[in-house]
Amino acid sequence: MSNTRSAGPGTPTIQQIARDAPLADRFRIGDWVVEPSINRMRRGRQEARLEPKVVDLLVYLANHSNQVVSRGELEASVWEGAVVGYDTLTGAIQKLRRALGDDRAHPRYIETLSKRGYRLIAPVRARSAPSRGRLARIGDSAGPLKPAKQSEPAIATRIYLVRHGTTELMAEDRFGNSMDAPLSEEGRRQAMTLGERLRGDRLTAVYASPASRTLETAQIIARPHGQEPLTEPALGEIEYGHW
Repeated sequence: MSNTRSAGPGTPTIQQIARDAPLADRFRIGDWVVEPSINRMRRGRQEARLEPKVVDLLVYLANHSNQVVSRGELEASVWEGAVVGYDTLTGAIQKLRRALGDDRAHPRYIETLSKRGYRLIAPVRARSAPSRGRLARIGDSAGPLKPAKQSEPAIATRIYLVRHGTTELMAEDRFGNSMDAPLSEEGRRQAMTLGERLRGDRLTAVYASPASRTLETAQIIARPHGQEPLTEPALGEIEYGHW
C-alpha cells in the first residue's frame, strides 16, 4: 500500500504551476486569491471583504512568509509608527483568521508563537508585487516599509527539478526506458543526501511520476518536511517500446 496521494482540490497541479502567468496586483495564500487594491479575497465562488489595515497586515505577513514577525514589527510597519493598543493588532489577526476560515488552536494560515509574534504558514504564490500601501520586498529588514516597484516580485516561488536516484538497472549499465526499476542502495543514499541538503528549505508540495524509483526518491526527500509526494503521470518516462 502506497502512502502517496493525488492532488486535492486545494492543491495546484504541476501543470497549473507551469501555466500560471504573473497577474497584476494579486497573489495566492493557500487556496485564497488576495486582491489587495480592492480589499478582497476570493476562493472559488466565496468572497471576503477586508478592512484596509487588515489587508495591509495580510500583505506584510505574505512578504515575510514562514518568518516569525513580532508584534512590535507589525505595529511599527503596518500602522506606520502610530501608537496602537494591544487589542488593535489582536483584533486584526482575529479578523484575518475569521475571513480565512482559520483556527488559532489548529492553524493552517496564521500561527501564533507565544511571546514571539505571528507567522504565516500557508504557501504563498506570488503573481506580482502586492501593491497595497507601503510594501517591502521579501528579505528586507524590519522597520517602516518602503514602496516596492511593480516589477520587483515580493514573493518568489522556487521549483526544484530532481532526477531519481541510481537504480539497480543503472548500476548494471542497462537502459531501463519505462521499466519500473527500483532504487539501488546507492540511489537511496543519494536521495537521503539531497533530503538533508533541502531540510532547511520549506517544501510546500512534492510531485513525482508513478514509477517506484521516482516515488521512493520523492518520499525520502519529502519526509523531513512532513510531505507526501503527489503522483503526476505526466512526469513519467517516454515509452520507446520494446527493443
